[in-house]
Amino acid sequence: MFSTRILSCLVVASTIAFGATSALAVQPLDTYVVRDTGVGPLDNTVSFDQTSLAKILPQGVTFSPKTIELEGAAPYTVLRVSRGKELLLELESNGDRKKPRLTGVTVFTRRIPDARGARVNASLKSLYRYGENPDCIPGAGRYTGRIFCTVPKLDH
Repeated sequence: MFSTRILSCLVVASTIAFGATSALAVQPLDTYVVRDTGVGPLDNTVSFDQTSLAKILPQGVTFSPKTIELEGAAPYTVLRVSRGKELLLELESNGDRKKPRLTGVTVFTRRIPDARGARVNASLKSLYRYGENPDCIPGAGRYTGRIFCTVPKLDH
């Protein structure tokens, strides 16, 4: 399973997706799109190590590991991808020590939309038409204080 999320404090679009497509050419960050199989060139065919990730992400990004500790669960490490002071992405692995693979991407920047154009901090008004009811849930655990809303007609 592969998961992609667009996070914000106001509205969050979330995707749980399956499958994979492989695209290992370096693409500018502004051309990335959240899709059911990943974000830009990031999908579950990508090795979860900084060397492999650095080859497919734009130059100038930095990686910083962060340990996530949730009550009742074993701690795990994510890689935060930043450019300067801007947090762009958070990457999660399958936890396999022998063959670590990328299994999740959380998007923190407005630069990366989904296929419909929804971006971090999108207003509900921009995601839903008049008469449509927002399908949102509050974040839990490390996502407490955030709202997750599905984008109509997409799996995010």
